Amino acid sequence: SILSFVLMSELEKCENSDEIYEKFPKLSEIKNGNCATVTSIEDSSIRLKLMEMGLLPGKAVTVLFRAPLGDPIAIDVNGFVLSLRLDEASLILVEEPSLAIA
Repeated sequence: SILSFVLMSELEKCENSDEIYEKFPKLSEIKNGNCATVTSIEDSSIRLKLMEMGLLPGKAVTVLFRAPLGDPIAIDVNGFVLSLRLDEASLILVEEPSLAIA
């Protein structure tokens, strides 16, 4: 299908070196209420599933809240609320908006 083709194209673009994994924080590290932009998703068995749920590079996400014991977390992606376990959220590398004033 076309969706599978697009997702596979995105997967190929996301093949990154280990340097990127050290440079960007993980979604699991973002505080409640903060926004971030997905930069990549680490290789895993659920990578394609996460991308099918809308977690594509360049997409903005907001961490809404965490369960009382911290796991899982709820995030907003394109107006949809997703619940992710911390181990799943730790596969998603993000970039937080810069607070620098030009």
